[in-house]
Amino acid sequence: MLPHLGQGANQSIEDGMALATILARADRTTVPAALVAYERLRRERVAQVQRGARENGMRYDSAYADLGVRDTEIAAHAAFRKRLYDHDVVPEAQAAAMALTRSQGSHPDVSIHAFYGMIYAWPPRKFALTTALLTNA
Repeated sequence: MLPHLGQGANQSIEDGMALATILARADRTTVPAALVAYERLRRERVAQVQRGARENGMRYDSAYADLGVRDTEIAAHAAFRKRLYDHDVVPEAQAAAMALTRSQGSHPDVSIHAFYGMIYAWPPRKFALTTALLTNA
């Protein structure tokens, strides 16, 4: 991911929230389908952010003869930035998880709130929680 939107860390946090939300509804038999649902959910958004970073980089790094043209393009990019910064991945991930459990008939006894609390924790605990879900489900 290019650095021209400052989104590398943010996208990894969104990835973690989406993955935790979806895996919270999965059990051993539905983990492969859950991972496919996660990829389907994240692929388009991440591609949009990557394209936006590339376009922003071309604006900032190129040599415009008229900086007014560049500034106009940056201002026109405001709607994209609003969607970028206002995005909440959790509702989309919850919908994907619910669709997964309906289609698979799975209702594991795992609290999704435990995942939300752990996602902000230091990474070894997050990985331990994910491992516990996959091995103890």
